[in-house]
Amino acid sequence: MTTLSIYRIPNINVINFIYTQASKITSQISKAREYNRTVSELKKLSPRILEDIGIAQSNINSVAYDHIYGKKVR
Repeated sequence: MTTLSIYRIPNINVINFIYTQASKITSQISKAREYNRTVSELKKLSPRILEDIGIAQSNINSVAYDHIYGKKVR
């Protein structure tokens, strides 16, 4: 007598979920690095140059956040 057993890989979606989460995490790390780099570069500029481009020194973090994440800080 022959029996046929079919085994399914349980929850192949788990692999997809892990891959998706890892992609999100690496994307957020990349954005955080870019944000820090942007803030650092803007802080290196003189107040005169910042004034010429329309940024106050107190708004550097907000401008960088808006540029990287596309959202306004409230």
